[in-house]
Amino acid sequence: EGFDIVICFEALEHIDDPEKLISEVKRLLRKDGLFIVSTPNKKTYSDEPGYKNPFHVKELYFEDLEELLRRYFSHIIFFGQKVYSGSTIWSLSSQQTAEYSEFLIDRDEETFAFKNNSAKIPLYYIAVASNSPMQGLKNESYLVDISNTLPLLLAKRIQRFEVESSRMGQEIASLNEQIQQLVELANGLRAKLNLTLIRAHEAENRARGAERRAYAAETEIEEMRKSIAWRAIMKYHEGFVERILPIGTGRRNYYHAAIDAARNVVGGETDYLQWKIKGRLKAVGKSSSEMQPVTIDKKISVVIPTKNAGRDFEFTLQRLKDQKGIRETEIIIADSGSSDSTIDIARGYSAKVLSISPGEFHHGMTRNLAAEKADGDYILFLVQDAIPIGDEIVKNMAKKLAEDPEIAAVTCRQIPRSDADLFACFALWNHYRHMDFIEDRISVYPEKQGDIKPLQRRKLAGLEDVCCMVRRDVFQKYLFRKDFAEDLDLGLRLLEGKYKLAFLYSEGVVHSHNRSSDYFLKRYYVDSKALRDLLELDDVKGYDKDIRSLMKGAVSIYAALDVFCIMDRNMSFDCIGLVFTELKRMIKDAYLETGEKPSMHYEGDSLGKMLEDLQELIEDGDVDPDPEFIDYYFALLDSFKGYANVYGSLEHKRDEFHSALYKLLAAAAGSELSRFVYFASSQSCGNAKLNSLDRILTEGI
Repeated sequence: EGFDIVICFEALEHIDDPEKLISEVKRLLRKDGLFIVSTPNKKTYSDEPGYKNPFHVKELYFEDLEELLRRYFSHIIFFGQKVYSGSTIWSLSSQQTAEYSEFLIDRDEETFAFKNNSAKIPLYYIAVASNSPMQGLKNESYLVDISNTLPLLLAKRIQRFEVESSRMGQEIASLNEQIQQLVELANGLRAKLNLTLIRAHEAENRARGAERRAYAAETEIEEMRKSIAWRAIMKYHEGFVERILPIGTGRRNYYHAAIDAARNVVGGETDYLQWKIKGRLKAVGKSSSEMQPVTIDKKISVVIPTKNAGRDFEFTLQRLKDQKGIRETEIIIADSGSSDSTIDIARGYSAKVLSISPGEFHHGMTRNLAAEKADGDYILFLVQDAIPIGDEIVKNMAKKLAEDPEIAAVTCRQIPRSDADLFACFALWNHYRHMDFIEDRISVYPEKQGDIKPLQRRKLAGLEDVCCMVRRDVFQKYLFRKDFAEDLDLGLRLLEGKYKLAFLYSEGVVHSHNRSSDYFLKRYYVDSKALRDLLELDDVKGYDKDIRSLMKGAVSIYAALDVFCIMDRNMSFDCIGLVFTELKRMIKDAYLETGEKPSMHYEGDSLGKMLEDLQELIEDGDVDPDPEFIDYYFALLDSFKGYANVYGSLEHKRDEFHSALYKLLAAAAGSELSRFVYFASSQSCGNAKLNSLDRILTEGI
């Protein structure tokens, strides 16, 4: 006994074990019973349109369905089903025939064309299966909607779609216009923001300087008041000056003019002695702020290497043009193949333009070449995107050189741009923190130079030609030598030559870059190599690291960062300490994992691909991650955590926070790769792979 017919429509694809269903159907059917089943054609239902039905567990291709059914039934007839638009011709006479004719047509670009039966591709399969021969089964069926609902519905939808498309086209055009207006507004706001930031820094510097001067004056006045000399002067002033030279008399004017003259002679400003005396005689009671400011009687030659500097370059040149208190300024541009308006902008500001080919560019030699064209007393080396803060920064740097002939060079600090990302801000903050660059200072080598540690030498000699002024006669003797860290090398040699170096924290330029993470891997590799050469670091003494272990560590951390950056979307940034704790825990877990290679993702980040390429070059083996590399990365994380605590809430900077984690990994990997390459080279272990690694990591920096 059993069922005559079992029908299973639109159910097979909703279970994960269709074979179990069919075996149960066979058990419940009579021997000559029929099993009618339908299921989607996976090729036309899912693959071609790229559609994923969330309720379907397992879809089948025709071969899969046929193979499955033939394991349980000996007789099967397959049908295809799909809704097509069509035209029907049927008989109206009483003598009807069972025969029919079917014509398939398809629309091409110009007209209709007849197609053969193979062009009918089913959307669903229907199978009739039995273990007995099936007689009298018709091979075709037709369903005709005589209400004609579908064509009318389609026509209405097409008409509505055309109306909506027209309306959306107008809205898109309007939105594009609004977007363009917003872009222009954003560009204007960005320029205003940069200017506001610059003015804010200027005000901050003025306030800080005024505060220092007020404190110093207060201290000095207090000491003066306590001194015997002060009491004697006050008695002289009250007993003689006030009686013999009353305020408002000609005698009092001559008296003040003589005092001013004496002060200027002592201060070395004799060039303006005559003007000050005349000014005092002509304007009784005028404050010192109304007097003409002092001008440094020097010519400054500004040297700027350029390549496709962009429209912001004009802002840099305008700030140079606006500088006050300098007798004369000239600008010399060393351009290495700009294809934009850089050269036209430079010539618009009367700059001398020296053109070199891109292949000839060298960070040191190119600047030397431009400096040969300079005839100023001092040379100011500047980069194309450094914007001077204030209109007296050049004067104040030159004044520092003019005050002491033993000072050979002076540099100032860099302040991040208004659009600087989190890592760019952290990098400058961390650099100045390690360099103890928190106030103006003068550096000089101690007598016993052999006792100076490498980090101390770097602090003393850390010139930065982002903005650095050097005496021209001194520079002509020393020049730049290096292609990397050329400014630090110059600073070290100047100190060894018994010169002093000045560092002005009170002056600055707006300068920063938002770079990709793979750039920082190269940047830190190159910088670490240069520092080892210049400072004679001994951190490779007894170095016994396996570079494969180092790369395994970097890849493991990268994989952990991928997971963390996905998971922390649900994590609160209110307590930054907990965020870093969870991050370290995940990285430690990744380090402890063994077996399969960690999965790497590259969406929006370029570091993963580069690490994988380097690992392939090195031939990754079955090694454990370097245990010291994770400690080095954690040390960088701790520094970054310190900056995050100073910065404040990072909730609105979550994406930049993620990016900074990858860039910190790039910095750690670049520095450690530099140690390995430096050690291998010092041990004469050089080979083709080592040379390829070095070439990849220095290209484009």
